[in-house]
Amino acid sequence: MALTPTLKPLSLSGKTAYILLLPFLLLFFRGLADATVLLTAISFLWHSKKTGDWRWARNDWFVVSLITWAYLIFISGPLGYNPSASALYSVAYLRWPVFAAALAFWVFSDASALKLFGQAMLATVLFIMFDTFWQLYNGTDLFGIEKFATFRLTGPMRSPIPGALTLRFFFIALLALNASRWLKKPSLQLSMSSGFFLLALLFTFSTGERMSFLLAIASSVFILPALSLAYPKYTKRLIYSLFVGLLFFALLSFLQPEIYHRAVTSFIASLQNFSSDPYGKVFSTAVELWKEYPLTGVGLHNYSEACLNMIGDNVFDSCQRHPHNIYLGWLTQAGLIGLLLFTLTVIMICRHSLWMPANSQQWILMGCVSATLFVIFWPIGSASSFFNNWFGAVIWCSVGWALATRRITETSPS
Repeated sequence: MALTPTLKPLSLSGKTAYILLLPFLLLFFRGLADATVLLTAISFLWHSKKTGDWRWARNDWFVVSLITWAYLIFISGPLGYNPSASALYSVAYLRWPVFAAALAFWVFSDASALKLFGQAMLATVLFIMFDTFWQLYNGTDLFGIEKFATFRLTGPMRSPIPGALTLRFFFIALLALNASRWLKKPSLQLSMSSGFFLLALLFTFSTGERMSFLLAIASSVFILPALSLAYPKYTKRLIYSLFVGLLFFALLSFLQPEIYHRAVTSFIASLQNFSSDPYGKVFSTAVELWKEYPLTGVGLHNYSEACLNMIGDNVFDSCQRHPHNIYLGWLTQAGLIGLLLFTLTVIMICRHSLWMPANSQQWILMGCVSATLFVIFWPIGSASSFFNNWFGAVIWCSVGWALATRRITETSPS
């Protein structure tokens, strides 16, 4: 089903304040992020009830999300390892797709709202980058927060996850920068856009977060062709920018050998010995646990307890709070049925977000949306739990942005 028209938007002043604050609300504090998601979802449902407009709920990705929600409550949870422990988490799952729908069809109601959000996100991401680089070279960030370790940074988050959180928002900021009014010359647009992308790569490298760095590099598959197609007359300038980026990468590696070891050397060693690597053991343990509940899973929030009691912790950290992979998380906690429902939801979200008219030639937009969905839903590698409050807020915000961007672009190509 095609995306439906937007609902009656928020009042101008309320919407402006909310959009400007949204990046801060989601990125700096875990509890604040979850409260923002919940209150936005409740407000959106109340608005839909008051107006009697539920057209957004007929979108196929949301229908499958509703089916998934019902499955978690009435099948996966009750048949899981500890039904009472998973009940509340199963009920609360709906807040995330409703939050994404609220952004896509209510908050980001027009191009100006999307642009404002992009500008707010750009400012927020640049601040987080600056604060994290400051921590890298001074030992503490601007708020006095110390490094997590010599080779792991926290930035203003107080946890060693600044790369993982901001990675999901990099391309929203990149699109906003590229569309800035003060970048009128195509050559300047390309230089600033490529420069920001290279800065994002250096940022994720400096945090010591291996998977975030690898995903950021892999996203160049979408961003570099998009820049090349958007600015065909300046291909040489793009190549020069990449060369400069490599020089900065080499310099940072020389100045911070611990981070280079963490991001590159240790990653290669982990791949070569994956079966004995801690992540390899966690993944294999997750598969063993899934075999105990193959169809319906152990239930949400039951992974750690079920793993310790059923599989045991005979190897180093094999039973952690989650299996450190989005799809393994769904497989172990919601079973094969839950994984299939989630995968179907992802396919529908990507179809709605990525489809563009064949002659649109909006290369930067398509590249940024593709890269955003890629770093969220890429199946291979380690990741934070999809059911984590903080990451869930960031992920579903990005999904709502992607859906709104495609819908608004389709109706207002300019």
